[in-house]
Amino acid sequence: MPPVPPLPPDVAQGGMVVAVGSAMFFVQPAPWGKYEQERAQAEPRRRALAEQAGISRLLELK
Repeated sequence: MPPVPPLPPDVAQGGMVVAVGSAMFFVQPAPWGKYEQERAQAEPRRRALAEQAGISRLLELK
């Protein structure tokens, strides 16, 4: 199967997805608050996709 081309990063919503083998890593912007206005003004489809992907809020490892 050919490799899947990368999607453009969405820094405001959740950065980008990095796939290594069968693992996927989500990279979010360090200054999360900096992009709050951009997230609030994003088109509904973009917000819905971020929500569906589980990256519409800051994710933190504990």
